[in-house]
Amino acid sequence: MPAQLGSFAINSTSVVAADYIVHGGTATVRYLASTGTVTISTLTAVRVAGSFSFTAYNYSGGLSSPLVKTITNGRFDVAR
Repeated sequence: MPAQLGSFAINSTSVVAADYIVHGGTATVRYLASTGTVTISTLTAVRVAGSFSFTAYNYSGGLSSPLVKTITNGRFDVAR
């Protein structure tokens, strides 16, 4: 994803990607985001912060009945 301020789309053709992974028991379940947004609101030489939201799907049950996770109001604040 670009190292610049702004909002960036999460979709099947963008360079922005997101996953939601559930670890537990004996299985790991991965959901792939297909729609959503990542917003970078702070970008300095030492810090990146912003927000994200997306809808992610897991097709282990087949294309006709995917498992769906909707992530809202996500926040990140990381050192560079």
